[in-house]
Amino acid sequence: MPYSGSFYVVANTAKGQEQINVNYSLSTPPFVNSVNMQMNTPDPMMMMVKILNLNSETVMNWMPSQKSNRYGHSFDISNLSAGTYKMEIYGPDSKIAKTINFQKQAETSQIHSGN
Repeated sequence: MPYSGSFYVVANTAKGQEQINVNYSLSTPPFVNSVNMQMNTPDPMMMMVKILNLNSETVMNWMPSQKSNRYGHSFDISNLSAGTYKMEIYGPDSKIAKTINFQKQAETSQIHSGN
């Protein structure tokens, strides 16, 4: 499953309502302790992100303190149970612009032999 791509959001600009392209990436799979999100837009705008579990319950959310055209955030998912989650990205109109499913992997413990 690709963890990068692009989508469009509707934004009010000086020209009226416009569709603005947003490029995104999530790194670095497998997702065990963190999900690093990057988003870039040609015009500064407010975005919001929620991470939900399979019951559609919000387990994390993030919103920047000011609008920008470049966003980066690291979500600490170390306390989440292994399983499927979805990241919802909301545009400046507060509507869901993109949903990205991802798998939170269990932490693997390495056993070292004393001999």
